[in-house]
Amino acid sequence: MTQFIKSRKSIFILILIILSLILVTSLILKPKNIEQISAKLHVESGIVKLNDNIIQSTAEIKQSDIIETESDGFAVVILYDSIIISLDPKTKITTDEIIKNHPKINQEEGNTWNTFTNILGVEQYSIKTSDSIASVRGTSFGITKDKILVGEGIVDYTKNQQVFFVNNLEVVEATNRIPIKRNASKIELEIIKKNMERAAKEAELIENNIARNEIISKTQQALDNLNQAILNYDKSQQIEKFNETINNQENNLNKTKEPSHNQPTNTAENNTPEEPTP
Repeated sequence: MTQFIKSRKSIFILILIILSLILVTSLILKPKNIEQISAKLHVESGIVKLNDNIIQSTAEIKQSDIIETESDGFAVVILYDSIIISLDPKTKITTDEIIKNHPKINQEEGNTWNTFTNILGVEQYSIKTSDSIASVRGTSFGITKDKILVGEGIVDYTKNQQVFFVNNLEVVEATNRIPIKRNASKIELEIIKKNMERAAKEAELIENNIARNEIISKTQQALDNLNQAILNYDKSQQIEKFNETINNQENNLNKTKEPSHNQPTNTAENNTPEEPTP
C-alpha cells in the first residue's frame, strides 16, 4: 500500500514537471503578436464616415481605414491616448500606419488640428498631404494642403522638398508653390486659439488619466502663452496706428507751412506804381 502511494505521488510530480516544461516552452516559443491597436473615432456632429459607412458615435479604427467628414461633419481620432486628430468638415484622412511608436496619417483633403504628447510610448507622429509632411515628437499644430500653423512646440515640416523647422506661433504657407515661413497673423492666432480650445475639450475622451491630464495641462499652458501673444499683437498694432497718425499729422502740418505756388510773387516790378493816363 505504501509503495502504491509513493508510486502515485511520483507520477503526479512527473506530470507537474512535464506541464511546467510545456508551459515554459510555449511562452518562450510563442510568436510575438503585433501590439494591440488602440485607435478610436469619435463623432462630434454632422455626417462622418468610416470606410464609406456613416458612424453615429464611436468606432474602433484599424490600419488603412479611411475617415471622411461631410460639409457639416466634425470628428476626432484618438491614437494610443497620446494623439488627438481634430477633423474639420470636408476632411479625409487615411490611417497609413498606426504602429504605437510612430503612427503615420495621410491627409488627402481638408483641415486637421493635431495634438501630441509622447508619454505613453508613442515616440513620434507624422502626417502628410499630397506634397508635404509634418513630423513631431510632442506639439500641437494645424495642417492643410498648403499651410501649417504651429500652436506649441516645434514641427519638422517638408514642403515641396524644402525643410522647415516651424516654431510655436509660426506659419509656413505656399504661395504659387513657393513655401515661406513667417509669424502668424492676428486671424491665424485666433484660429490657433479656437483649435486649442477644441482639443482641450476633446482630451476629456482620453481614457488614460496621466495622458489626459498631461494634454489638458500642456494645452492650457499653451493657451495662456497664446493669449499673451494676442495681447502683445494688439498692443503693437495700436502703437503702429498711433505712430502712423502722428506721422500723418506732421506731414499735414508741414504742407500748411509751405508757400503756395499760386500766390503772386512780391517783386519790385509789381510794386512800381502805374503812370497816370494822359
